[in-house]
Amino acid sequence: MNDIKLLDSQPTELERSLGRLRGLARLMDDQFLVPIVNVRIGLDPIIGAIPVGGDWVTWLVSIYILWEAMRLGAPMTVLLKMAWNLTLDLLVGYVPVVGDLADVAIKANRKNVDLVFGHFGASSRPSNPNLVMMPSGVQEQNRPNRVLTFALVLTLTLLLFVLAALPAAMIYWWFFQGKT
Repeated sequence: MNDIKLLDSQPTELERSLGRLRGLARLMDDQFLVPIVNVRIGLDPIIGAIPVGGDWVTWLVSIYILWEAMRLGAPMTVLLKMAWNLTLDLLVGYVPVVGDLADVAIKANRKNVDLVFGHFGASSRPSNPNLVMMPSGVQEQNRPNRVLTFALVLTLTLLLFVLAALPAAMIYWWFFQGKT
C-alpha cells in the first residue's frame, strides 16, 4: 500500500490528464446503455451516423487522444498501437451501417485510453472512480525522445488524414473525372 499515493492528496497534472482522457473515452464509447440489448454506446456511433462529416468529427476526437498520449510521454510502441486502433476504426467506419455497428464493438477510444493507462499503471481511485490513482514514482519515468515522438505522431496523423480523405477524393474523381 505504500507504493500508492495517499487517496487524499491532490491529483497531479498526469492524473488530471488521464482523468480527462478517460472521461472523453467514456463519452465517445460507453456513455449510454441501450436497454433492450444491454449494450453500452457513446457519441462515436451516433455522431458517426451523420452523413458526410460525422466520421470526421469523431476522428478528430480520436486524434486528440493520440496527441495527448504523446504529450504525456507514452512510448512509441503504445502510440503505434493507438494509431492501429484508429486506422482499423477509420477503415471499417467507411462502410455504411456496418461502420456504425463496428464503432459499438471496436471502441477505439476506450482501447487507446486503456493503453495509456496501462503504460502509466494508472487505476481508478476506490473512493471515487472518476479520479485517477497513480503508483508513486511514475512522474519520474524516462520520457521518449520528444522530437522523434512528435515527428512520428505528426506523420501518423497526416497518414490517417489522407486515409480519412481518400473516399471523398475518390468520389470527387468519379463524378468529375471527365468533366474538366
